Amino acid sequence: MDIGGLVLFKILSNPSESIEAWSKLKLSFFNNEYTSIYSSIVKYYNKYANLPSFSDIDLVTRDGLIKSNLKALSKLEYPEEISLDSAVEALIDEYTQTETLKKLDQFLDSITLLDSEEIKHELANILLHLEEKTHTSEKICLMSDITVLEEEEISATQIPLGFNNKFDAEIRASTSELIMIGGMRGSGKSNVALNIYTSQYEQGNVGLYFSIEMNKREVFNRTISMLAEVSAAKIRNGNLSDFELSKIAKVRSQMFDNAEEAYHTYLKDNDYKTFEYNLIRNYELKKDNQLIIVDNSRLTLADIDMNIQKFKSQFGDKLKVVVVDYVNQIEIEDIYNWQQQVTLSKQLKKFARKYDVIMITPYQINKEGEARFSKGLLDAADIAMVLTPGTDYIKFDSTKVRHSAPFSIASNMNWDILKIYPQEYIIQDEPIKMAKKKEPERGQEDMPF
Repeated sequence: MDIGGLVLFKILSNPSESIEAWSKLKLSFFNNEYTSIYSSIVKYYNKYANLPSFSDIDLVTRDGLIKSNLKALSKLEYPEEISLDSAVEALIDEYTQTETLKKLDQFLDSITLLDSEEIKHELANILLHLEEKTHTSEKICLMSDITVLEEEEISATQIPLGFNNKFDAEIRASTSELIMIGGMRGSGKSNVALNIYTSQYEQGNVGLYFSIEMNKREVFNRTISMLAEVSAAKIRNGNLSDFELSKIAKVRSQMFDNAEEAYHTYLKDNDYKTFEYNLIRNYELKKDNQLIIVDNSRLTLADIDMNIQKFKSQFGDKLKVVVVDYVNQIEIEDIYNWQQQVTLSKQLKKFARKYDVIMITPYQINKEGEARFSKGLLDAADIAMVLTPGTDYIKFDSTKVRHSAPFSIASNMNWDILKIYPQEYIIQDEPIKMAKKKEPERGQEDMPF
């Protein structure tokens, strides 16, 4: 059956009831013989704000070939029992199958030249391509379908981020939003992102962190520093006292089910290496309360999409917040092209809506406090803020807020353990004193000490 012809036939035969189906269609779904008719319908709709009938299109069309194609289409006979919605779904399926086979053919031609990581990357690109080509995000909502005050729905979508109590109580972040955190190099952008990530774990959820510049060991060590409240520098240098090791051991044991016995055994034996060896091999991670690190120095949008999809399928609503550290380092064809930079943030916003999560991503600012490379980088953001680090606090000033008033807030900060305490910090009327810094080591650029 000619599905493309069936869809256009039904639309032109009953245009007044076809608008919802029409919104799901794209030019690429149709074979060459129908693209001119589809384009003619688009032109008519854009001009008159209504879908046309056969006679409407014939009246306004001057092109003889299109008139001939329309006449041929109008005389075709199709089963009346097939609904337009079913025909549209079948058309999209047919296009997806064709496009998949085309992409897989190209993939198979080069598969022998690819290693395992490249194979997964290419498959992820195919999935992202198909999603972009076929996805329709429109949802029709009538006034009878929704209420103004739906407390359960609101509380389910508003997620505490844990870096500032005033932010969580008054500004509030919700799933499907993109939050961008700006700062100059070394100002603590990654630190803030990691605090939000670990806060999700402390709330009993799953934290997902995409790391581009820091390797998994650096991310893990910083996370342990915050959770155990032990000096990050001591963890990095392996210079820990027995008391500090016991605090880390307690945090590690709490990441696994029923691991209290392993922790108490450690307190008796005081052998941390044996404790952790026993923990990892004999106990299971908590099923719905985990911290996940995706360490990829060549992270692409397809990688992000594939991994969120995988972990959202595994953890469901327990995965509420996803951190990408950071937006300026996502792999694209030309990182200095402002148009591609804008595309990056728009795609992260799409992921937030697609997977019903809050996307958090730091970005770099210049000396004037504006986004590097492109001001348009923030176009897709629901909330954007720049941070200023102090000796014992960190300050956040909004540059864009979609749903509330601009804000300026500050939180207590312990730079030794890299932990933000969400209690509101009152900055005195004096010049801001920056945290003392030394030249950062490789991979430690966002640590302000």
